[in-house]
Amino acid sequence: MHLETEISELSPTAAIFIIRGRFSLGGQMSVTQGQITGLLDKGMKKLLVDLSDAEYIDSAALGLLVHTNGALLSRGGELRVAAPNDRVRGLFKMTHTDSMLKVYPDRQSALEGFDA
Repeated sequence: MHLETEISELSPTAAIFIIRGRFSLGGQMSVTQGQITGLLDKGMKKLLVDLSDAEYIDSAALGLLVHTNGALLSRGGELRVAAPNDRVRGLFKMTHTDSMLKVYPDRQSALEGFDA
């Protein structure tokens, strides 16, 4: 499955960014990066990345998540990652990004306390 994204704005400063398919280097990755940059440029301070339908992510996608996390933290914001599958969770653990990113088992728990 190719990469598909969906953005659901919760407020002017908070959004859910849904990733479906293969989140990896390629043409769609630049579109995804542009969408995230656009949200940050608009003033988004809180971003929840829902990976429940992401089959796979590679190092480029991981780098984008880490970069986005840093950009949000520098603005006083927050990135949360919801529902990674076992393979993605393994990548987070192997690269120790699970200690840098706030990872939640599902979207509902990630949204708790995610005040807009």
